Amino acid sequence: MPKNKMSRKLAAFTLLEVTVVVAVVFAVSIIALPVAINQIQTTRAVSAMKDVRSAMFLVAQNAYTQKDDTSFGIAFFENSYVVYKGNSLATATEQDTFNFTSDIEIEAIDFNGSSELNFAQGSFKPINSGSLNVRNGLEAYTINISSEGLITSEKYVE
Repeated sequence: MPKNKMSRKLAAFTLLEVTVVVAVVFAVSIIALPVAINQIQTTRAVSAMKDVRSAMFLVAQNAYTQKDDTSFGIAFFENSYVVYKGNSLATATEQDTFNFTSDIEIEAIDFNGSSELNFAQGSFKPINSGSLNVRNGLEAYTINISSEGLITSEKYVE
């Protein structure tokens, strides 16, 4: 059977079909993009809160195990925190600074009137207890450390 080139139809999408598909994809992306951005910002705040909690716990462990026969502490600032060896940041023998991304802030820092959390050599219990807030533009988390060394966190609601 000879093939007739004139009788063969070309299979293709019409301009209308392509336009409808593009419009649907555009509409879905308009809805999904803000949700995705919000989720990323929330994840950053949670991650920063967990980083601070882990640093507190590590400092308490180092003090308890009498690592390097010294005290340990953490000094908190608006966009960073410093883990140090010694009785205070001013007299520290070693220190490591950890910076947050520009959207993360530490606020309402109060460790018995200080911005430093200190642990005496050989003890899990902090010398000064208190709390701070880790915040981004959308959410805030409060981190508390009790006089017994228990570290807790919760979502901060204004």
